Amino acid sequence: MHDPELEAWKEVDGRVIRKGMKRLDQEKLNVQKLVEKYWGKGTLDRWKREGTTEEEMTEFHAWLWVDWRKTSRSKTLAEVMATDPSLSSEEKQILAGLNASHRAVYQVSRLDPGRGVELENVLEGGRIFIHDRAVSLSAEKWGLIFCRAYPAGPYHFVAGGAHAFPPREKEFVKRYLAYELEKYQRRHPYTGWWEFLRAKPEIFGRLTVELHQRIRRLPQVVNTDGEPVALCQVHFEVSDPTAFLAGLKAHPELEELTEPGQEEVEFTWASRRGAESIHLGRIVLTGDKLLFECNSRERAQRGRSLLEQVGRLELRGEEIKDSQQILEEARRGREEGLAEEADEQPAPPPEAQAYLKEFLRRHYEKWVNEPLPALYGKTPREVAKDPRGRQQLIDLLRHMEYMDRRGSDQGDVSYDWNKVRRRLGLPEE
Repeated sequence: MHDPELEAWKEVDGRVIRKGMKRLDQEKLNVQKLVEKYWGKGTLDRWKREGTTEEEMTEFHAWLWVDWRKTSRSKTLAEVMATDPSLSSEEKQILAGLNASHRAVYQVSRLDPGRGVELENVLEGGRIFIHDRAVSLSAEKWGLIFCRAYPAGPYHFVAGGAHAFPPREKEFVKRYLAYELEKYQRRHPYTGWWEFLRAKPEIFGRLTVELHQRIRRLPQVVNTDGEPVALCQVHFEVSDPTAFLAGLKAHPELEELTEPGQEEVEFTWASRRGAESIHLGRIVLTGDKLLFECNSRERAQRGRSLLEQVGRLELRGEEIKDSQQILEEARRGREEGLAEEADEQPAPPPEAQAYLKEFLRRHYEKWVNEPLPALYGKTPREVAKDPRGRQQLIDLLRHMEYMDRRGSDQGDVSYDWNKVRRRLGLPEE
């Protein structure tokens, strides 16, 4: 919905930013020293070797304009600019809001596509709605961003926040900044978050670099057998479907999931480990066509051997995607989705959507009762009953929802994560 007042304030905000960048261009700056102050030593050399991104330069310029001081007693360029008598009253309001704000750690708690986003302040508490269409289309729910929120008339705008990080990094971010705050408090006792983040805004540059390095160092994703995750689909043709179906029904590691008489017959392949059942793969027989799915190359080979023991079949093709390919496809899909309007995105066929919804429903009904390494071997249902562990479970679900949305194109089926929350007695989000 068109909002003339919002558009007017956006125009004022853009005018202030352009004036600020022009003023910044007129300054004689020691670029290498300032780049290293914000991003850390060696950054300029890396930029010369590898180039820099538009997001990095935007973030750096915003810090130079609004936060950087030549000395501890100097004014920032934005504070100096605010004294310009030629500014309009609206421009002065924008600058006053910018100069009174500070960068903070936010988590995206609600999206209003085309209008803005609601942000939750991770360190200081509270929520604020940001009126920014671009952010509303590029942000992911529960993602972490480092930005400053500032008032513009009855609205709030945002500066920075070009880099977004997955919600699983929230605890690391809190520990990193708490450690830096503790060091600062040794020289400045009784300092709180507001004073610290105002005094040390360059901490976000260092933190961004550390997070990028940390994400690159993350261990490879593995399944319950410790095998690298790869989504595998193997297609076969069966010479005698009736005999093969009888062999599947008789196999001790296979359990039929469909009602008798249906054309498509589905089995789950599982193994027992004590009292625990480990899902290994999925088998679907439709006429003389057989599909086998699993989540590692090793399981694909073992599953193929199992099926060859059941009866005669012929390999017709296979598709294997490792975790890096999956992430790259998700990234490309997201970028392509942002380039088009939602109504231009082709939707999957209704039968495919129905199948995916049913698959997700069955999976997450079981998931709430499965021990998880992320919960130190406890089940989500057990942790939900422990007041000390509920926040950890809430954060885990937020991360899973975030990854689900990142991996889905706009036409794909995403899971309703509030179903899991209701099942576990957690508040909906």
